[in-house]
Amino acid sequence: QAGTEKKLAQIEYDYNARKEEINRQEADWKRENKEAGLSTGDNGLTREQQDELEKARASNTESRKKVNKLSCCD
Repeated sequence: QAGTEKKLAQIEYDYNARKEEINRQEADWKRENKEAGLSTGDNGLTREQQDELEKARASNTESRKKVNKLSCCD
């Protein structure tokens, strides 16, 4: 029981750490785009940057789901 709880806590920690990393990248890109005077959407990102962030967020969520599914039944 304690081992499973520890694993789940680590999964959640890893997920949140990656989520913060993605959010920092988004903020960096927005700042850099503004400083460079790039043409962006209303959110301050280029289409490519938006796509990359969406992929990263989906991958992070999917990884957490897969690991949680595997560890649910130990």
